[in-house]
Amino acid sequence: MIVKAINRAPIIKTKTETTETKKGKRKNQNKQAKPSLSKIKHKAINRLNKTEVQNQTTKVLNRGHKTEEIKPITINQTTMKQRVTPIKSLKFICFLAMFALLLSCGKQVVFSKYYTFTDNEWPVKEKAVFDLEINDTQTLNNVSLMVRHADSYPYNNIFLFVKTVYPDGKITNDTMEVILANQKGEWLGSGAGDIFDFKVPIKKNVRFPLAGKYHFEFEQGMRIDPLPLIMDFGFEIEKSK
Repeated sequence: MIVKAINRAPIIKTKTETTETKKGKRKNQNKQAKPSLSKIKHKAINRLNKTEVQNQTTKVLNRGHKTEEIKPITINQTTMKQRVTPIKSLKFICFLAMFALLLSCGKQVVFSKYYTFTDNEWPVKEKAVFDLEINDTQTLNNVSLMVRHADSYPYNNIFLFVKTVYPDGKITNDTMEVILANQKGEWLGSGAGDIFDFKVPIKKNVRFPLAGKYHFEFEQGMRIDPLPLIMDFGFEIEKSK
């Protein structure tokens, strides 16, 4: 019996050892479980951090979208600049066209000159003289007279004595009347303040018979000496359109 007890005792001890061993294993498992929980917490924290980073990135992206919404404004500004550029070029083209038109108009004028009177008076003995050289005898021309007078000019017309000397020495004399105002007393010329300019054609679609030097003389025939408030008298020849 004693032997049996002795033999059984180790068995009990081994059982106790096994239970202790199991307890130790559980402790070890618990110890191993604790770091796994920390890992889980760490993973959770990482997930939270990732979500925060994602939220921040979405905010940044949203801000980026806001900045992208501003970009079309700059694009519109550039498109407006692109629209302005053709307008500027169009204005430049119009300017060139007007300049070319003025040049073409300048080429149409054969002769244009004013004779200025001293003290704005036209004495009877004073002649407005114009000399010009004509080379083209084929083109049709319009001949005009130009009178610059004051608003207080006392008459509605002016009589003129005209002398023409041709290149071959031939002389002609004419008398003509230039009407400066209508029946209501309104000036026919264009006014700037109290000064009026009036251009009246006296001959249309005429050819010069000879090439060479022409001489024109104009005298006032109003029986008033001097004729007051006449500033300038002009003579112009331009090609027919």
